[in-house]
Amino acid sequence: MFDPVSFDTPIGRWYNRRIVIRNGIRKDKLLYVRLYNPSEIKALITKAGLEVHKIFGGFDSQHLSNESR
Repeated sequence: MFDPVSFDTPIGRWYNRRIVIRNGIRKDKLLYVRLYNPSEIKALITKAGLEVHKIFGGFDSQHLSNESR
């Protein structure tokens, strides 16, 4: 199994082009996940009529950063 991955920043998609070779037969599958940045999430929440008070980077109330999980 090969899992080459890439990220398309302008549209926020993480692509995984999975290639599986089993018994000499190759199968390709394209998997993707749409990732939202904090400002996009805030805009969607606001559009739904809700209000964002704080954004955290984890369940322990740490600040949001590039290392946040």
